[in-house]
Amino acid sequence: GRMAGAGQVGVVLSTPDGIADANAAFLRLTGFTRQELDEGQAHWRAITAPEWTSLDDDAVAELSTTGSYGPHRKEYRRRDGTRLTVEVTSVLLGDDPMTWVTFIRDMTRLPEGAPPLPDSAERLAALAADLARAVTVEEVARMVTGHVRRSMGATAATITEVLPGGQVMRSLLPDGVPQPIAAQYAEFPVTLDTPATRAWRGRRLIFHPDRASLEAEYPHLADTVAAGGVSASLAAPLITGGQVTGVLAAYWATPRTMDPAERSFTITVAGYAAQALARARLFEAEQAARSRLQALQAVTAGLATAVTSEQIAEVLVDAGMALVAAYGVVAMLDGDHLSTRTTRNFPADISRTHARIPLDEAARTPIGWTVRSGQPLILSSGQEIAARFPQAAFTHVATGSASAMCVPVRAAGRVIGALAFGFPVEGHPGEEI
Repeated sequence: GRMAGAGQVGVVLSTPDGIADANAAFLRLTGFTRQELDEGQAHWRAITAPEWTSLDDDAVAELSTTGSYGPHRKEYRRRDGTRLTVEVTSVLLGDDPMTWVTFIRDMTRLPEGAPPLPDSAERLAALAADLARAVTVEEVARMVTGHVRRSMGATAATITEVLPGGQVMRSLLPDGVPQPIAAQYAEFPVTLDTPATRAWRGRRLIFHPDRASLEAEYPHLADTVAAGGVSASLAAPLITGGQVTGVLAAYWATPRTMDPAERSFTITVAGYAAQALARARLFEAEQAARSRLQALQAVTAGLATAVTSEQIAEVLVDAGMALVAAYGVVAMLDGDHLSTRTTRNFPADISRTHARIPLDEAARTPIGWTVRSGQPLILSSGQEIAARFPQAAFTHVATGSASAMCVPVRAAGRVIGALAFGFPVEGHPGEEI
């Protein structure tokens, strides 16, 4: 359908081929009619003043790589040939085909430093400008929740993401939520009936105008609703690439209503949040991969110059093992003893106690068993660790390791030691490990 809204901010939906849609404010700003827009006479390149066309090329390139552009000023050529100074902010909506939304402010009518105007388009433009500066997941979450609280008068706002596997939801940023409640719902199963899980499962906005409707729908959450002072709430799914990746939620201390325009605004904000979070996750993944590659190169260089087993162990515990696990131990045969070195984050008293232990005693630990048997060992839970190696259970509890893996080290066809890795979550290590 047509873009709604006749506010003071122009809103344009564009592709590389031209303008796909625009609101009435944009038509008033540029002087084109709806028919002329539909006929392609108002291409976004054509209405840009000639000296600013390079800015359009920069905008498209930046949109494709970062997902946002602006705010920046430039000049439009109106249909009657006159010039118009505008401020544009763009946000990428999709990649295939490339589609973006642009918010246009008429700067000839606004004094320098003018505050945001109280309409949906202006609020969305402000959010787009904020998201253009957000790089990490935390920054995006903070921008979105802060914007929702300011623009919608919410007492609190949260963004909840669905963890890989689709069984658990985790709060990214409980902005304004009382600490005890934030801690209680830092993570929760998707099977728990809440507005957030309903929005996620149903792919639709869930709104409750008052406490009575909340308690009627979720009697098991009545104590939490009362403790949080919640009298109205909404939950909107975050959808990107056809997948629901999380939920944006807002809470009010007093009952409230929500008209269709505000529902549409909320869904649009959730869409921007989903796109920005996806870009931020990609950025963080790229940064992590780059850091990991650099660390791997450092380990490789260290191993290339290591001569003794002690030097090799030092390189592994200082840098190598942290690439794949939270904790690590290198164990080397030393006669009838096992000499060990641990990663620096290991509890110091445990490292000292197990620095050199008799092989018979070491065999009652996962790494000692691996040295004795010459077989790799995977322990996928704390319960399994305690059942098979009760004497080692305390060490894994002290380090927070919920699962472990040990692999033998061989030289000249015989086992000379082993490597042990501890992970903070239960489960079977992936193929990459």
